[in-house]
Amino acid sequence: MSASHTKTNSKNQKKPDLKKLKRLHESTSSESDTSFSAEGMEQMISSLMDQKFGRFRQELNDDLKKMVEEHIAPLQGTVDEMQQQHDELKSSHDELLDRVTELEADNKILRNSVHDSQRMSNDTEQYSRKYSYRVTGMKQEASESPASAVVKLLKEKLHLPSIVPPDIAIAHPLPRPRHAAEDEPPPIYFRVANPHLRESILKNRKQLKGTGIAIRDDLTRLNAQLLNRVNPNKCDMVESSWFHNGKILFKPRGHNITVHIRPYEDIAKVIASAMAAAAARAARAAPRQAPNATPPTGRAS
Repeated sequence: MSASHTKTNSKNQKKPDLKKLKRLHESTSSESDTSFSAEGMEQMISSLMDQKFGRFRQELNDDLKKMVEEHIAPLQGTVDEMQQQHDELKSSHDELLDRVTELEADNKILRNSVHDSQRMSNDTEQYSRKYSYRVTGMKQEASESPASAVVKLLKEKLHLPSIVPPDIAIAHPLPRPRHAAEDEPPPIYFRVANPHLRESILKNRKQLKGTGIAIRDDLTRLNAQLLNRVNPNKCDMVESSWFHNGKILFKPRGHNITVHIRPYEDIAKVIASAMAAAAARAARAAPRQAPNATPPTGRAS
């Protein structure tokens, strides 16, 4: 009986519905495939990565900002201090520059004053040498004195037969220039006692041209330097230069005027001033015509 009952119960049990299970499995698989597809996973990962990197960037920016502020703060103080020092130095520089400008102006005034004083002294000294000369290239006999050699030169070369030894107040040799040759005779300084003899010497000394002998005025140091400065061989602006009656004169190249120059004066400025003065004189000398005057056109009736 027991076996019979067990068999009956086994028959009464329902067998599982295979079709329903299959549909359930397919439905579950479809939902799973939809939820966990590749695209969904990529979006989810991207979202997580964005969140992570966003927080990381913010933290990194905060750390960098903090580090920069920690390093910049001392540097900013140093920059401010350097800027202040720069401003102080600039102010000191401006003050020194103003002071230098004032000193240069004062120095210019003093220099001009010194030059004026030296010019006056030079003119006085040159005037005191009015009757003094220097002879170069003149050979002197061993037995004759410098004064006798000068008298002989004036008689024979300058054709001044009336000259006598007392007309020469003093005569003596000068040191030979350093660049002179060993056989070159030393220069002779002499001073005439007769004022009228001076004019004769100035007039006739050109007869010594080509003889190797020259009679020159006894120039002061400043005048000698100035005459050398306006030498045509050394200055392109000068055509010719000479000394006359205590003055240094020259003719500018390309201009038919005579210019007087004094020690320490600028050659170009002196020429420009002389040209302007010449133009003003020419304008004053030109005939003037009334602006409303009508020139005559025929004979008056």
